Amino acid sequence: MKQTKRRLVATLLLVFGSMCGVSVAEVSVGGNSPGKSLVLIYELMGGDDGAPWPIVRTQLPPAWVLNPTGSDGPKPDGWPSLGLDPVTATPEVTWARYDGTDYEIVVSRWQNDQWTTPEVLTDNSVDDQDPELAYAPDGTARITFWSEGQVYWLTRVPSGSWSSPESVDAGVESSTAGSSEDLVAYHRPMDPLGAEILVAERTAGWSPTSLTTTTFAGLDGNGDVDVRLHALSGRVWVDWEDSAGFLGWSVRPQSGAWSPPKYEPISGSEDEEAGRRRIQGHVLKGL
Repeated sequence: MKQTKRRLVATLLLVFGSMCGVSVAEVSVGGNSPGKSLVLIYELMGGDDGAPWPIVRTQLPPAWVLNPTGSDGPKPDGWPSLGLDPVTATPEVTWARYDGTDYEIVVSRWQNDQWTTPEVLTDNSVDDQDPELAYAPDGTARITFWSEGQVYWLTRVPSGSWSSPESVDAGVESSTAGSSEDLVAYHRPMDPLGAEILVAERTAGWSPTSLTTTTFAGLDGNGDVDVRLHALSGRVWVDWEDSAGFLGWSVRPQSGAWSPPKYEPISGSEDEEAGRRRIQGHVLKGL
């Protein structure tokens, strides 16, 4: 299973740690007073092959640390995606867990001063990969993931149970966000190289919109152009790696179609996250 670091990057607003490295370790809680639990990911120096789950702070109460054996064995668990329920302020984490045969999507919440036993959301014979968690403003939780070239979606209404996985469209590396609408961004690999950038909206069913195509193989050269969906202050936008020197982005007004792609120059992979922050600034300023 491919391990990606995108899930960490996409959730840094919820976690604290040094930005000097890109490998992470330990998902845990620091300070567990009611309504003020803080999910922490402690980062270590390293590269893309770093393991996301080992314990760093060995003196922590065991109940505070989530999935401490997740990096053990020949097939470590996938990277975590963190969320914070906007209504209850409850931390929640989803990841792809290896069950001895393949990878399944699981989720755990911080509850009664401990992490809940991971709830298994998928159970099949194929690898379910790269889940991403987000919440609608009313606390409805959403998870998107991909498997065998198909994007899927699950949802949970407040105080409810998780739905069964729902097929969205053919694609990989999906992303969702905390918008009022049910939206998923993803890319569809092109032959022999490149990707089609799409966003699907769920109304009566899923309606995909193609934003653009790129012949770029991604900053890591592995075909992943790292499509990300964002929602902030009533604005919704998507950005992606369009070339070695540019990020692409598109905005959808509260009512209307997605804008034609715009492009933000970057000076390589080391400028990618700063470039996405600049795009966020453009969006919030209405540029």
